[in-house]
Amino acid sequence: MPYGKPESAQKKAIKASEKAAAAKTELLDSMLRSRQKEAVPQVKTGFFYSLRSFLLQHWPQLLAFFLVWIVGAFLLCSHLQKPVQLRMLEQFAKFTLRAEFPFTCVDTKALTELEKQTKCSTPPVLVLKEGSYRSSRAAFEARIKTLLESEPEQLQNEAETTLYKLFLNTRTTNIFFACLLDVINSGIVADDWQEQPTLRRYRPESHDEVWLIVDDRPYKRDVTSLLTPQSAAEKLQNNFREQIGNHTVDLSFFQVAELLPVNLEFNPDEFEHLQRQKLREAEMPLLHFKTGDPVLKVSKQNEEALQAYLQKGRKNFRSGLQALRLEINRDILLRLILQTLFIAIFIFTLNRIHIAPASLEQRLSVSAVALILHFLLSFGAFYIYGTHNWSFAYLLCLMPLALVPALLANLLGGRVAVCAAVTIAALLPLQISQCKLQYQLFCYAAFIGLVGVAFFRRAKKRRDFLVGGAAVAVAIMLSQIFFAIDQDILFGQFRVDFLKILLFSAANGLLISLLCMALLPLFEVCFGLVTLSTLLELNDSNHPLLLRLSKEAPGTFQHSMNVATIAEAAANAIQANALLARVMALFHDIGKLENPSFFAENQRDEPNPHDSLPAEESFKAISAHISDGLALAQKYRLRRPIRAAIEQHHGNSLLSCFFEKAKKEAAANGESAPDESSFRYPHPPPLQKEIVIVSLADACEAAVRALSGNHRERNRFFRQAAELLEDSEHLESGEQQKRLKEFLQRLEQEKNMALTNEGIANQIIKIIDEKWDDKQFAEADITTSELEAIEQSFLRTFMDMYHFRPRYRRNEPEPETKAAHEDQARV
Repeated sequence: MPYGKPESAQKKAIKASEKAAAAKTELLDSMLRSRQKEAVPQVKTGFFYSLRSFLLQHWPQLLAFFLVWIVGAFLLCSHLQKPVQLRMLEQFAKFTLRAEFPFTCVDTKALTELEKQTKCSTPPVLVLKEGSYRSSRAAFEARIKTLLESEPEQLQNEAETTLYKLFLNTRTTNIFFACLLDVINSGIVADDWQEQPTLRRYRPESHDEVWLIVDDRPYKRDVTSLLTPQSAAEKLQNNFREQIGNHTVDLSFFQVAELLPVNLEFNPDEFEHLQRQKLREAEMPLLHFKTGDPVLKVSKQNEEALQAYLQKGRKNFRSGLQALRLEINRDILLRLILQTLFIAIFIFTLNRIHIAPASLEQRLSVSAVALILHFLLSFGAFYIYGTHNWSFAYLLCLMPLALVPALLANLLGGRVAVCAAVTIAALLPLQISQCKLQYQLFCYAAFIGLVGVAFFRRAKKRRDFLVGGAAVAVAIMLSQIFFAIDQDILFGQFRVDFLKILLFSAANGLLISLLCMALLPLFEVCFGLVTLSTLLELNDSNHPLLLRLSKEAPGTFQHSMNVATIAEAAANAIQANALLARVMALFHDIGKLENPSFFAENQRDEPNPHDSLPAEESFKAISAHISDGLALAQKYRLRRPIRAAIEQHHGNSLLSCFFEKAKKEAAANGESAPDESSFRYPHPPPLQKEIVIVSLADACEAAVRALSGNHRERNRFFRQAAELLEDSEHLESGEQQKRLKEFLQRLEQEKNMALTNEGIANQIIKIIDEKWDDKQFAEADITTSELEAIEQSFLRTFMDMYHFRPRYRRNEPEPETKAAHEDQARV
């Protein structure tokens, strides 16, 4: 082939270029990957990193809680509570504990006396040592051997001669050792055995009897029968004389007292064993108590010492500037640690509880300021109580235990308020130390705080606050009664001061209600929160913004009223804040006041301005009602939750109608399709339940209203249908069939989009599913079960709003009668 070689070179060149291109591509890919690795930051995780992020993000609020701890620590460390403690000790000085049921116990005093008597009455225990006979016999055998080895002429006297002759006889020697064995087995004690330190330590008193333990067998003997070495020698000599029948035998040659061993010794272990045995055999002394018998009573001596202590304490801890002095000791340090733990747990709980509409910063800030206020008022209560000679019941009436729970219940909801009530109840026993009523104080404070939460949670009007204050007063009085009944000492004083305590309780409740009414507006303004009272004010159609909306954009006003009704019912269905949802719905579309004619509900018979505008311009005009609404809300000083509803009720959802219009315009102009993100609202999706409800109610109300159709197009449709029927005789068959087919298709569409129960339900389900698929609820604190409840509530509300009624006919004559009248008139 003439072209074979050139073709081979060409192929080689192509392969080489392909390899070079592949190597270049791989090099570029590797460089891109390395740059991506460098560009993508490493996401740090872990407990310490999360803690650091939390501290950096919320350091102002944590600083506020540090101030809370400082104020609480000052209250714990100051001398302000010392007069309170002394007053409580004074009231419990004559404390008597009485039995609530019959019982018996060991009389320890009688038992000690019994042990002492048993120790005194138990005789010493002497134990016979083994092997003492063998050593003594060996000593006597050595003396006898010395005697027998002597010559008779060498014996010094007749006694030794007699012994010489006797011990030559083996039988006599055996009799002697038998007598020796009997004496040694009888036991021999030292001359001063009763004065030995060991015996004196266990048995100091004198005794007449002893117990002997021989071969593990106890024997009881008189002390006088015990043998000392001297008396044992005499007994041995007498027994030996009797056995051999010679009463003149003298054993002094052997020095018997020196050869007889002391084989009876005192044994402490056996003595204690004998004591325990006697105690077991003795009857245990018991004390028998009946119901109401005094169990514990302060003695006169203790009472006098306590009075002296109280008198000295009053001089040392006088009220005034001395109350501001601080003191640190082991007990106060322990209470500071407990206070730190309680406050830390409270902060952790606030971080874990997700409460709308308040943010975490708001929850921390409001709770910190409220707790500081509680500590300051407690400081004042302690100071007032310390300057007056009042009973303990007055201190309980002075403490503002329900104020902080009541404030937080109205501002942040019941969960935060309950946590605050428990925290305050736990801190109260720490503030009143040296008291035996720690548990009672905790229960007392928790009960009053929870009553405040229950009655101030839904307080809207002044009457509600006064009722809440009355409930707190009743709770304080009931707690005082139960407190006094539980403590007999306080009951007597309580009966004397009953009317004054009742007056103080009522004053406490009234002061709580007045402080709540005065402080709630301040907290609202300072922290951007909303209360039920403010919501009631906003839920008024005479509000300036709503009046403007009703006059300048009546269609939007009616739409907002319908959305408010739908949202309120749905909020009640899932136990959300129904009033908040209603107010959010009333103001969610106030931004349409700037350009009301651009929105369909405000267009009457005027042409639609969007027909002559590009899709991008229409989108900007429609989406601008969010920013316009925020500006109006800021101008009219609407609260932050209402502004959040205005900003988030559309989220970042897509305006599909204008997006589709933009795609058609781009296709007609031969341009590329527009980006979907450019037709989405530039705002965050809903974060709380109430805004989710308003968002769904807004979309569903518009969609359901659209089911009824446009009356102008519907009238045009029916006119065309009438014309089609009138001109059917003059049209060709093909044209007539075409017109009829279009009419039937339009009629089928009207049937599918009719305002029926099925059509409404389909629209509601469709809108909820679309928003769910579009991830509009991804960050909201709402569950699928709550969405199902909202769906059912929407359906019921729409059925009530768009219920169907029969058309009532007017009294008109029958067709035959009407025709007869016409003929008659014609004639």
